[in-house]
Amino acid sequence: MGPISKFTIAKNLYETGEYQESLEIVIEFLEQEPYNKKALKLKADVCTVVGKLPETIQANELLLSLYGGKDEFWEKCYSLERIGSAYWRLKNPDLAIAYYQRALEEYELYYELYYGLGEDKFSEPIMLTLLTIGEYQTKSGKLSNAIATYEKLLQFYSKHGPLEGIANSFYEIGLLLYQQNNLDKALTKFLRAMDIHESLKELLPCGHGHYYLGCIFFLRREFKRSLVHFNSSIAYLEGFYAVIYDEASTDDDPFYRRAVRLRDSLRRKGFKIY
Repeated sequence: MGPISKFTIAKNLYETGEYQESLEIVIEFLEQEPYNKKALKLKADVCTVVGKLPETIQANELLLSLYGGKDEFWEKCYSLERIGSAYWRLKNPDLAIAYYQRALEEYELYYELYYGLGEDKFSEPIMLTLLTIGEYQTKSGKLSNAIATYEKLLQFYSKHGPLEGIANSFYEIGLLLYQQNNLDKALTKFLRAMDIHESLKELLPCGHGHYYLGCIFFLRREFKRSLVHFNSSIAYLEGFYAVIYDEASTDDDPFYRRAVRLRDSLRRKGFKIY
């Protein structure tokens, strides 16, 4: 059996879900052709699926050293993202973010070269990479860095759209500022987000956004304004679950439960809306 047929068998096994067998054969193939890019990519993919993450990283690092010209741009970015994802799963957020940052730099450079030609098709990878970086920074507690990432994403959406992206960015920045107890700045971001979400009639984001607005005014002891927003949150969430024909799901929504609890608490203390 020649090395080419071994690779074909390994590839076929991978495509039919027989991952361990595929990995064993592609490793045999690589013993004869250690720098075969297709085989290394297959090994990296199989290792990712079976959870051999250090091997995933090793294979992709070797691929990065082999990729050269612009024809392999997408393959290079794919390897950078795969390494970042593997490090995230290995609970190493710093390296995960670092590799996604490298991928972002590659995308931005490539996009910049083509933007002058009027081609905008490379914008989606930039958006998705920024979203991943922002998510990782948020989950790993790097809130200030995450704010900077979402601010960058907001600038990106402001140029290219869509409006939902602008609203979501304002919301994420507002949430991060809220977690930092920067209530004044968080308030302005949530209000901007709500202006857009309400204009688009997006019920679920409106429900969540008004909940946080209610919390901000509650913490500022502006209880009547807080009650207005808790009522709005409840109404939007009830409307959302009614539209999807699953009204009982409101009880499963933690935002809804908290908004109801805080609204009822304010009512018991005598606060009303006239």
